[in-house]
Amino acid sequence: AEGAFCHFWAAAKRQAIQETMSAFVENYSHIYPKGIALQGELCGPGVQKNKLGLPEHKVFFFNGINLATGEYFNFYELEDALGMMNLPMVPVIDQNFVIGPETTVQTLIALATRKATMNPKAWAEGIVVRPLEEAKHRKLGRFSFKAINPEHLLKHGE
Repeated sequence: AEGAFCHFWAAAKRQAIQETMSAFVENYSHIYPKGIALQGELCGPGVQKNKLGLPEHKVFFFNGINLATGEYFNFYELEDALGMMNLPMVPVIDQNFVIGPETTVQTLIALATRKATMNPKAWAEGIVVRPLEEAKHRKLGRFSFKAINPEHLLKHGE
């Protein structure tokens, strides 16, 4: 959507994302000789009905990639890099969550059925589960999945 594209650039400009990333890569060129890529989500007015009720557009990041190696940042690398760049990470619910034999689809949906961290009056869309250290299965690829909040689906008719 054209409006979302303009909102994204306005948020990127306001958050000084390009300048911040350039300075970071320059300072850490020995680690990131070809630079980095960040993946984020635009939130705010006019974006997916602004279900969180945010007052302005903002990009929240959830992935970092070392362009020299093609490797994703692990959780701590992403957290550190975003902290150094003063860029916001998507809310982290529980970095000590363990998937064990007792973990079921029902327990994951129960964990996902929650109010939003950024607005306790709104239902969260759900949760994304990822390992702290990157893990790949030879056939399935990167380990990452989303559990959707059924209350969010009901409220928004999705």
